[in-house]
Amino acid sequence: MINNFTLTKTDRHKILINRFESALAHFPNHPALEVSDEIYSYSELNNFSNNIANCIIENSASECKMAAVLGQKSFETYAAVLGILKASKAYVPLNPRFPLARTIKMIKNSGVDTIVVSHESIDYLKDILLTTNIPLKIILPGVEDASEHISCFQECRFFLKSDLKNSENPIINSNPTDIAYLLFTSGSTGEPKAVAVLNSNVTSYLDLISENYDLSENDRFSQTFDLTFDLSVHDMFVCWQSGGCLVIPEKDSSFFMSKYIRKNNISVWFSVPSLAVMMSKMRLLKADIFPTLKYSFFCGEPFFINTALDWQKAASKSKVINLYGPSETTIAISSCELKNEKNPEKNGIFSIGKVFPAQEYCIINDKNEVLKSGEKGELCLRGSQVINGYFNDNENTDKSFIQIPGKGNKLWYKTGDLIIEETGNLFFLGRLDNEVKVNGFRVNLQEIDYIVMRTSGSEFVASVSYSRGNDGVNKLFSFVCQSQNKNISEPEIISSCKEKLPWYMIPEKVFIIEEMPLNKNGKIDKRKLIKKYLI
Repeated sequence: MINNFTLTKTDRHKILINRFESALAHFPNHPALEVSDEIYSYSELNNFSNNIANCIIENSASECKMAAVLGQKSFETYAAVLGILKASKAYVPLNPRFPLARTIKMIKNSGVDTIVVSHESIDYLKDILLTTNIPLKIILPGVEDASEHISCFQECRFFLKSDLKNSENPIINSNPTDIAYLLFTSGSTGEPKAVAVLNSNVTSYLDLISENYDLSENDRFSQTFDLTFDLSVHDMFVCWQSGGCLVIPEKDSSFFMSKYIRKNNISVWFSVPSLAVMMSKMRLLKADIFPTLKYSFFCGEPFFINTALDWQKAASKSKVINLYGPSETTIAISSCELKNEKNPEKNGIFSIGKVFPAQEYCIINDKNEVLKSGEKGELCLRGSQVINGYFNDNENTDKSFIQIPGKGNKLWYKTGDLIIEETGNLFFLGRLDNEVKVNGFRVNLQEIDYIVMRTSGSEFVASVSYSRGNDGVNKLFSFVCQSQNKNISEPEIISSCKEKLPWYMIPEKVFIIEEMPLNKNGKIDKRKLIKKYLI
């Protein structure tokens, strides 16, 4: 590792935690975080995160390059993210709303030896420790006494609030090519893919945002995403590099969000489009109801033009920006801003605009040949924001990161998105594979199929994403042929999915059918399923 102080000024700028450190130096007494009606300054957040960082440095193995954070949107959780980065490690967010089996896979696949746990997630932690025998260091920064919780877990070492006494600024030994955070996306056969984003990847994105949008220490930023969703990185670090305040909502419901924006004078909003769809359906997007908004970012799923226009009426002083980008390209890699004049759209979906100037793109056919403008094909991306491959996963890396004839020796990331370029803008036409977006989360339908197959004992299973109605909100539906060897029911399958899949991957309904329609190639005809059962 390279000592931070020996790096050039340019290289230090490419390390994620230094964005927070810079704001701390300029705005030590400014509010950095507002959560549960408590306001924490940059100095307060810094001191608490230093306590966590120094505990990690003193007790975590130096060869272990990552540490996990388990918690809800609390002060301890955000301090843990900063503390892990200050300890010169990558942070791995774990979600207490995820099934245990999935979380344990994340712990094992990442190789972490330390987990920082906020107080409200202790019961979930106990379930983890009862299920696995991994010897872990557990830091409980908000807990004074946990004897009743930890006495039976002798293989683990626990550190309570009273153990965290060193608030000195640690020496940061990260460099731009180190991993900043590790996220797990939906993968086939029940195995999520690990996306390792480098410091240089994420700071390239942060540079683009700071150069193109007027953000300052006076701004108040929303935080609608779970930390296991990569868009949360935008929330935290676009805010903290600007010296602004990250304001955490008390509730996640669409109905509450309108009040949240107005009550807290939010000036920078970021969410999935479906949240705006639901607010529009509930007639919450009244004219000029959000006068404090100056930027409204949307990302994570197709953005219907009518929804964008409804939001613009509600936030007439705000710029409305549609962002696009898979996790592998670090948060977002293209954008399109809503204008007063005619806006680019196709099939009612707002354009994803243009790829950022410092990044590269091309559109290819199934033979990896580059297509011309006006021809639809798969979008491929490369540049400073694009990761090099999946963490410890050569098989998926080789599938998704390729060389393209005539485009040099560098690797391109195949997004799996069907795209067409017209009039200088890119338009999203759908997925080429089984991955879809539901409520902003990327979902691999094969992963749902895998669980349904195991539960039902049937090989004829198909899951689809479909929007019933005109609201543009996708929901998941599964179809399964009755097994000859096992009697199955919808509640049994739904229950199994809840045990093994995150909440956003649970089918809305499971149809038990007698015969699965096939197309001419002998493959399941999902169009016929949708037409017969959902339309």
